[in-house]
Amino acid sequence: MTNDEHTTIRIGPTVVAALAILAASLIVLGVGWLARRHANLSVFNGAEKIEVHESSFHIDLAETTVKAGKVGFNVHNDASIAHEFVIFKTDLAADLLPLGKDGDVVEDAPQLSDVADTGSAIDPGATRALVANLKPGHYAVVCNLSGHYSLGMHLSLTVTAP
Repeated sequence: MTNDEHTTIRIGPTVVAALAILAASLIVLGVGWLARRHANLSVFNGAEKIEVHESSFHIDLAETTVKAGKVGFNVHNDASIAHEFVIFKTDLAADLLPLGKDGDVVEDAPQLSDVADTGSAIDPGATRALVANLKPGHYAVVCNLSGHYSLGMHLSLTVTAP
């Protein structure tokens, strides 16, 4: 081959389209990662972060004793059904909350102060974050979807002085 000869490489429209899709996918993934990272920082900024895992009729808190102040709960629904996450300040044991005839916790009972909740059911595989300003005392954490409390979705949380 002489210096005057050139090799031409032809890229077909299929390769160009594939490269464009790959580039767009990488951009979307990068933006999504940044958005998730920013959302977690803004939600939990300045809060003690507690990981929560809900499974079929069980709630697992990474810690059941926390210091008073701003506490963030990162709630993962690891189950194949929906769950919720509700925190009540109460002097009652988590397994002795007032129940209605349907067996669910009476959320407006005078012995309970609603502190924080996920607002709606968390879909299977989803994660929801919430932050609560907790004062020293005893709290009950429950899933109050129909029948879930009576199947064991409750536990105690203790908040100590800062």
